[in-house]
Amino acid sequence: LEIRTLGGLSLRVDGEPLEDMGSRKAEALLVYLAVEGGQQSRHVLATLLWPESDEAHAATSLRVALSVLRRNLGDYVDISRDTVRIRPESAVCLDVSDLAGMLTRGEVDGALEVYRGSFLQGFTVRGSAAFEDWMRCEQERVRRSVVGALQASISEEIGAGDYLRALGLTRRLLELEPLDERAHRQCMLLLALSGHRP
Repeated sequence: LEIRTLGGLSLRVDGEPLEDMGSRKAEALLVYLAVEGGQQSRHVLATLLWPESDEAHAATSLRVALSVLRRNLGDYVDISRDTVRIRPESAVCLDVSDLAGMLTRGEVDGALEVYRGSFLQGFTVRGSAAFEDWMRCEQERVRRSVVGALQASISEEIGAGDYLRALGLTRRLLELEPLDERAHRQCMLLLALSGHRP
């Protein structure tokens, strides 16, 4: 199972696209389980995705979404009476996990290839403010990690005297943070240092 969340949501099973599970909330549930990891309480999941419903209706809605997950991805999820989780032994690739690993190892170029846009860009779940809040927090967390890694790499390249490489990274940073004054100043300085004074 391949879950791509950066730049939008894309699901693949055995290399084949899973175009539509028929339920936006089931997709949201899958992403939440994959990103958060571990066992998640059914009560917490119901409250997250159906915050406006009373407990009984939220639990019923969660059962419906879980049946959609079981039908489409039964080999990848464990569903018990009280908890739900992604099976730890199942082969699941999650792009935000790959991104975090690359950033930890200092593989900025690889990370920039993986980072095709913000977390769940364009993905909406109606009637679920709690999920939307969680999604916005994840978007900001992922964006900050990429920006921080870029800033560190730019400083390293400037220190090493590789101004052209630093300039390329600065331009990429400005794509993500167009209002970053420090990055604009660095870009001008790097252009001058690279011999492009005009």
